[in-house]
Amino acid sequence: MKSFKIDSSNFSGKPEPPHKERFLKPIYFKNEAIRRKENYLLLSTKKPNEPLKIKWKIDLPTPHFVSIIFDQYTGWKINFVIDFPENQIDQKVENGTMSIDLGVKRIATTFDGEKCTTYSGKTFLSLGKLRNKLQSETQSKYSNTGKESRRRKYLKRAFRKNVKKIKNKEKDILHKYSRMIVNDAIANDIGTIVIGDCSTIHKDTNLGKSNNQKITQNPEQKLKDYVCYKFQSTGRITKVISERRTSKTCPKCGHVHKYSPKTRTFKCQKCGYIYDRDGIGSMNIYSLEVSSDHAKWLDVIGRMTLPSGVKYYPNLPCKIFRKIPKDRSCQGKETTML
Repeated sequence: MKSFKIDSSNFSGKPEPPHKERFLKPIYFKNEAIRRKENYLLLSTKKPNEPLKIKWKIDLPTPHFVSIIFDQYTGWKINFVIDFPENQIDQKVENGTMSIDLGVKRIATTFDGEKCTTYSGKTFLSLGKLRNKLQSETQSKYSNTGKESRRRKYLKRAFRKNVKKIKNKEKDILHKYSRMIVNDAIANDIGTIVIGDCSTIHKDTNLGKSNNQKITQNPEQKLKDYVCYKFQSTGRITKVISERRTSKTCPKCGHVHKYSPKTRTFKCQKCGYIYDRDGIGSMNIYSLEVSSDHAKWLDVIGRMTLPSGVKYYPNLPCKIFRKIPKDRSCQGKETTML
């Protein structure tokens, strides 16, 4: 438009906005294109354009990678990659192991050889339904607006604002759940966390129309990443292993069933062992890392108590788990949580 106002002879007509929304590709700046001048970062662009100028704190090191992206929910974003000096962490000597089975209705189920804990994922399902409902309602309102009208721009801003609130709630839940899992592991001298790998369920999902959407939108992989970096920051170890057949294998006798249970209760057809379905998955992941003899470690603790559940509610504090006594005198009782 500026060029048209200066000299309109080079144009066949007055420039108009594009009919279709452009696909905005991310813009990357590598180390060579990033300079620092006083309290500003200078991101160089092609000549004769002026570099982008961004305010920067003096105590922060110069980033070696910068990206500018456009997200349909939150709008424009700029990301910086900074290298900080690593702090030397004393390696822990704990030999305990905790397993985590990721899911949808229960986003995580942990087992440390003595107790089983489930973390509810129903809030994520409700937030996902709300986001999908807002998206469908906004799309239906687009039909009565022009492509570049103020009304459509207003609807887009309102939709991004509401979705940002939903994503903030999901992030809050994931951080609180991950912190509770890490605190529980540290309190019980856990040196290794083993997580079942279920990342393949998000690719080519074919579990029915009603299940595909909630499975592909489930954020259990983000929870896995949060647990990994928080636990590794204390000098401990995290592992990701395959969870193949863990949901249909009896942890007591090792019998592999043909199909996974359809209800929330697992019952072995061979030995009659009955326990919670998600707890069975976490037990089998634990046995893959600790011992292949299912009955040996299961018989040591006797009859397993039912899993203790954690459900999210607003202003949920990160619970502190008390350390379990080594004499097992509290066997059969749930661990006290403050």
